[in-house]
Amino acid sequence: MADRDLRPLAVTGAVAVVSVGLLVLAVAGDWLGSDVGRGDVFCEVPHDLDHVFQPANSLSNLGFVVAGLAVAWRAGRPELLGDVLPRLRRLPTAYAVVTVLLGPASAAMHATGSVLGGHLDLLSMYLIASFAAAYALMRLVRQGAVFFFQVFLLMVAACELVGTIDAEVPVVHIAGHNRNLLVDVPYGSGRVIYLSDPYITSNGGLNIVDNAQLALNILAAGSGSVAFDEYHQGYGANANRVLQFFEGTPVIAIFGQSVLLIALLFFSQSRRFARPVPEREPDRRWRDRAPTACLPASDAGRTLPAWPMDRCDWGDKK
Repeated sequence: MADRDLRPLAVTGAVAVVSVGLLVLAVAGDWLGSDVGRGDVFCEVPHDLDHVFQPANSLSNLGFVVAGLAVAWRAGRPELLGDVLPRLRRLPTAYAVVTVLLGPASAAMHATGSVLGGHLDLLSMYLIASFAAAYALMRLVRQGAVFFFQVFLLMVAACELVGTIDAEVPVVHIAGHNRNLLVDVPYGSGRVIYLSDPYITSNGGLNIVDNAQLALNILAAGSGSVAFDEYHQGYGANANRVLQFFEGTPVIAIFGQSVLLIALLFFSQSRRFARPVPEREPDRRWRDRAPTACLPASDAGRTLPAWPMDRCDWGDKK
């Protein structure tokens, strides 16, 4: 078995000691600036401890330091690194250093809540994401370490450049099972927080795990009065019991179609679809008024203009 190379562990350990030491001095001396509430919406609830804004999140970032040291320890055994990494001698050490830097950089934001701490937190994420993307691209085009570091630096610079753009985008705070659960969307001068599962803030869901704390964090994200919309949360949903009874059945649709057909029928009957036709005048010829009773039986039904009119008994004559 080959001897372990301790140089990756030595380099990574030195970076860990220096970075953690600088973090402690920066937090104690307020080097990173004042607290502006960076990360107070989607992270730990702020505490009133001296110099430590979010103690649990700050201390948990030591896990990245331990993980980076573990990577460096394994990097000392080239036979355990597969087929590609042994040929790139400095790459495993660089990855261990980037992993270690995640810890103190992220802790800088959680401990101080300052603007500079937030920038350090973003920079550490830019480093680890750019490292993974550059390594995948290097493997794809089958290039060496020089190509990797060139692409890595370009990606980090691009991330920093995009970060300078003054634009707000939706932020997904909680997601799972291929759907977003909690999303923060900028809107106008404020923002709208979408919670896709209302059961979390219901009376039954508040007692489960830390749902109550999540609800408090959402309410504490804004300033001013808090208004509860009871109408859309159940009070107004039960306002019409008749419609609620027929909900999900075709009865409402059939009723609406019937009303529409009746209205269409009345509309069609109230309008003229052709030119106006004058009323037909009655035929005023005397033969239509002459009673057949005054005519001889043999001449009934024939027109006898010479028949004496004074011998006829007219019904309208007085």
